[in-house]
Amino acid sequence: MRSSARALRRHILATVGITILVVGLVAAAEFRVTRQESDRHAHVTAERVADVADVLAEIDFDDQAAAWEAAHDVLTPLVTTKVVDRVKIWRVEGADVRVVYSDEPRLIDTVRPFDAELAERLDAGEVVVYAVPDDHEHRYEQEGRMREAYMGFSDASGTPMRMELYVTADPGESLMRSLRVHVPLLAGGLIVLGALLTPLSVRAMRRIDRLAKERQDALAYGLTASEAVRHDLAHRLHDGVIQDLAAVRLTLGSLAEQHPRAADMLRRLADLVGTDIDDLRRLAHESAPLPDTSLAEHLARFVRREESGVELSVEEPGDLPATATATLLWRVAGELVLNALKHARPTRIDVRLTRGDEGLMLSVSDDGIGLTDDGGSDGLGLLLVDHAVTVEGGTFTIRGTPGSGTTATVTLPSPPSGE
Repeated sequence: MRSSARALRRHILATVGITILVVGLVAAAEFRVTRQESDRHAHVTAERVADVADVLAEIDFDDQAAAWEAAHDVLTPLVTTKVVDRVKIWRVEGADVRVVYSDEPRLIDTVRPFDAELAERLDAGEVVVYAVPDDHEHRYEQEGRMREAYMGFSDASGTPMRMELYVTADPGESLMRSLRVHVPLLAGGLIVLGALLTPLSVRAMRRIDRLAKERQDALAYGLTASEAVRHDLAHRLHDGVIQDLAAVRLTLGSLAEQHPRAADMLRRLADLVGTDIDDLRRLAHESAPLPDTSLAEHLARFVRREESGVELSVEEPGDLPATATATLLWRVAGELVLNALKHARPTRIDVRLTRGDEGLMLSVSDDGIGLTDDGGSDGLGLLLVDHAVTVEGGTFTIRGTPGSGTTATVTLPSPPSGE
């Protein structure tokens, strides 16, 4: 049930996320299109009244009063019939341009700097369209959203002139009209599609969860079986082979006393058997079930076996339950400590096992020679440690530089309750 609920939540979140993303992309595309359409509308309007510029070109704007009357007769019909909303005529006067005609008389004689870039485009015969800026010069063109279109011409005296037409074209309003139509259809379609795909998504998630659980169960079974084999091996060594070899050692010692001529050879054989017995006992101890001993005791065996004189410091939680995850950490810690003892030539090894909300973390640090090209190890080896941890859903990292020691870190997810 929990996996189904989790799958349903993920599916709903994915559907909502995709819907928001698609609607956002469509809105952005619609805004771009409506803005381009507004510019196109202003451009087309300017081209429709292009003949007016030819009429204005016959007026001599040096005589301002007469020019105003003539321009007014030509331009007023455009405003009254709503072909355009506003109109201005600019005259180029050196480094400035000045308004010589406007249907808003208060703007006449307004002056602003000459725009060389705009002049170049207008002189090339281009109709230039801008959004109306929100500034003092355009204070009378702020009712509604307008676009301003510039056209260039020269008056009867040859003076460069600019005709500025204002056309109402609100891309925001057009966008809202478009979105009111498209968004409900698009969002509704995606939601319906998500609802239709819900059963398929839930079944797929259930299958993924089932496969993951089977994999975890197989790993747990493998670790349990491995520990059982180790325990059986330790039991057989302790109660069988080691006892028999101990008897052989005693017999060799007795024979050495009975046969003086062969005493030296028999004692050497007894010592050799004794050494083998010690090795087998260490192997039996290391093969014993790990949760029966603390991590510090388990790792101390490696230090004693190597006779390295390395100082070992171990920090571990005192209430860690005996689980398959704990067993893996014990094995990994032993492999990392053994690898450091054999290859890093350290004087101190620090092992720290902590438990947090997200899982267990094992850190093994040494003050040895650091990572070198000779990075091999006995037993599982670092590559197999990495594989074992990764398969269990954890991470394994190792960092170090020559002469600065090495730190290996292992993280494993917390085992499920009741593992």
